Amino acid sequence: MCRHRSRRSLGRGTAWLLPTFALALVFSGCWGVLQRHEAETEEDKTLPTVGTRKVNITTANGYIRVRPASEGDDSIKVHAIIRATASSEAEAQECLQAIEIATPVSGKDEATQEIGWAWREPRRQSSWQADVSFEVRMPPHLMLATTTSNGQIDVVGITGDCQIHTQNGAVRAVAATEKLQAESTNGAITIDSPADQVDISTTNGRIRGTLTNPSQLAGKIKAQNGSVDLQISKTAATDLECRTSNGRVRNKLPLEEVEKKGRNRLSGKLAGGGETLHVETQNGNIEIEEYAPPKKKSAQDRESEDRDD
Repeated sequence: MCRHRSRRSLGRGTAWLLPTFALALVFSGCWGVLQRHEAETEEDKTLPTVGTRKVNITTANGYIRVRPASEGDDSIKVHAIIRATASSEAEAQECLQAIEIATPVSGKDEATQEIGWAWREPRRQSSWQADVSFEVRMPPHLMLATTTSNGQIDVVGITGDCQIHTQNGAVRAVAATEKLQAESTNGAITIDSPADQVDISTTNGRIRGTLTNPSQLAGKIKAQNGSVDLQISKTAATDLECRTSNGRVRNKLPLEEVEKKGRNRLSGKLAGGGETLHVETQNGNIEIEEYAPPKKKSAQDRESEDRDD
């Protein structure tokens, strides 16, 4: 399935300058820099998973969205949104035709399914720009790795180990039962996971984490410029170490062997202790609360809801 759209775009912030500088831009040869044209299409692929253990999704400019496949569906379904930008309509269409969705297999025993894009041939025009986003449905037990430079990443319902990386964009991960890694340079991170090993970091952005593993927890959660808000199960065995340079640490967990250094450092053992969970930010507060699992609805509550419906 493919749908094509073409449009011409002008930056909003430059529109009011056109009456004043139009002639100067034409004579200086800069008009083509402001006047950009876009072309867009969409492409779908269905990939088999025989022998596949990991899915690796990579793009440069675009978002990545991952959800579990429908029950009983063992395939990987890829929906790609492809946008091309150039200095003329014709070049935008030519640029669009030069973009190819690539889905090779790689790694030992060809166990990794790659999902990405490439130029069919070397880019012929310096004005060409590609923006490719991916919406993927996959068997939830497979491992997942996602990478984009400029775009958000949203992963929900994947139970395999997850590695999530973006340079400029927010991250949401409601995923992973064992290991979760999420990293952004400029963007907030939100996680909700039963993983027992976590590695979460951002340079500029807030971290919100709901860590639901009831048995154990270890790893690192670090922000440079942003606060860290966590909910942790009170039964998760861990040695908790919290530190902020410019802010304060507030804790509501029932820690033992608590040590405090001023208002910005705290350590202690949760549920008898275990491996260490490091929580750190340079500029921001750290807030840690107890995770409270949602209450199961009683038969009486369900009957009442059915009557309301």
